[in-house]
Amino acid sequence: MEERQRVHTGAVQLMQQTTAATNEASSIEDALQACIDLICDYIQWPLGHAWLRVKGDKNRLEPTNIWHMDDPDKYAPFRQETEFTTFVSGKGLPGRVLASGKSEWIPDLGIGTIFMRAKIASHIGVTSGFALPLLVNQDVVGVLEFFTEEMTDVDDSLMDLIPYLGTQIGRIVERIWAQEELIAAKEAAETANIAKTAFLSSISHELRTPLNSIIGFGELLSSDPENPLTEDQDDSITHITGSGKQLLDLIDVILELSNIESGDIELVLQDFPVMGLIEETLDQVTDLAASRNIVISADCKVVQAPIVVADYARLSQVLTTILLNAVTHNKENGEVTIEVSPADQDRLKISVTDTGDGIAETRQGKLFQPFANLETGQDAAGGTGFGLAIACGLMSLMNGTIGLHSEEGKGSTFWIDLPLASTDDTV
Repeated sequence: MEERQRVHTGAVQLMQQTTAATNEASSIEDALQACIDLICDYIQWPLGHAWLRVKGDKNRLEPTNIWHMDDPDKYAPFRQETEFTTFVSGKGLPGRVLASGKSEWIPDLGIGTIFMRAKIASHIGVTSGFALPLLVNQDVVGVLEFFTEEMTDVDDSLMDLIPYLGTQIGRIVERIWAQEELIAAKEAAETANIAKTAFLSSISHELRTPLNSIIGFGELLSSDPENPLTEDQDDSITHITGSGKQLLDLIDVILELSNIESGDIELVLQDFPVMGLIEETLDQVTDLAASRNIVISADCKVVQAPIVVADYARLSQVLTTILLNAVTHNKENGEVTIEVSPADQDRLKISVTDTGDGIAETRQGKLFQPFANLETGQDAAGGTGFGLAIACGLMSLMNGTIGLHSEEGKGSTFWIDLPLASTDDTV
């Protein structure tokens, strides 16, 4: 009874130790090394090794540099032969465990041809061994093998423990693999983003030169008093120069979005009263609103004039984008309301509500992505579809957020929230 209790206690401690050690590991190699060392110490066997499944091939195992060796010099020949060997499913001790998904114990490695490395094992005095699978949802992702110099029959208590160990370690392998894949994907995305930014910067400069020439020559032709153009010719030149300027604007917008995505943009964060900025922004859209008989009103629901922390010019750019959308995508004789209200603690919310047609729920998640125009095809306002994407990026860089609430047929509300300054003159 006491012996069974001792074995049980030791098994529980081993499980706890492997969990603790592998949770602290930052790589597959570190995790498996910790597991092999702990298991060898627990069973008092001098030799252990880890095999991992070849990525992209479920039927092949490859050796690793992960070993536990009480006597590295003595076991060096066995290690050398092992590291020049691969096992396919069903072949050799690791291969059979890969195929079956079950542990295997060999009391005598020298009997028959059951152990393919029997000759070198005999040379170094190894006589018994066992291997356990590392399982992820019944899928073998690796195999751990252990050897001893003493002829050892199957240890039932250890064989009962092995399935739990294999599953536990397999989950840890899966977790670290997922982390490594995530890091690799992030690094690849960052590399691609750097390349994209460099390409856009280069191509924008390459395009600007001929475009400026086209625009410049067009303006010269239309303003030459000695060789006046006919009305049709003047209209054609106007279209040419107008299209050229639109393309230049598009290049600038794409480059700006790229710089925002890569973080290569300078902001001047400062404290300033936001109501003055709102008034300036409203002035920029007043004429457009009047031309469509749209009434703009403002509602400030804060006790004191709020002081925010932001880049003045960039916040103005964001609000202008939102207000222009509210006007251009509104109905004739509609309304636009801008509301300033407290958000969470130490933050301010600015909302812009229109009486337009609203936005389908299926399209709302795409609005802050590039090219996501509010209408099918070309934007009704002749825009590029980058405005809200740029606004979203700028708000993030200013420690703010942007969002919307909209129902088809009931209009839309776009809102931003941003931090208030640490001053008594806040909400």
